[in-house]
Amino acid sequence: MGKKSFMALTIFQSQKNLKKTRKTTFWKACPLQVGIVECGYYVMRYIREIMSKDISIITDAIDKRNSYSQLELDELRVEWTEFLARHYTYIHEAIDARG
Repeated sequence: MGKKSFMALTIFQSQKNLKKTRKTTFWKACPLQVGIVECGYYVMRYIREIMSKDISIITDAIDKRNSYSQLELDELRVEWTEFLARHYTYIHEAIDARG
């Protein structure tokens, strides 16, 4: 944030009598990564699970299990590989069509 933006925000807060307060952080448990290289797969799997649940409150979708099984991570790897292969092929076909 630039100096002018910070000054404008400070003036606005004082004119509106707004207090500077910190929001409370809520920590939720999620599946813990077992190895050292799976972090991306854990994040993608966790996001997919949250998005696929039919809920209106996101905290209801939080999975409190200890970790994902190797099978669950492998399923995601296969899904991700198939996705990339489809789009890689599509892009190259489009480039080849241009000549």
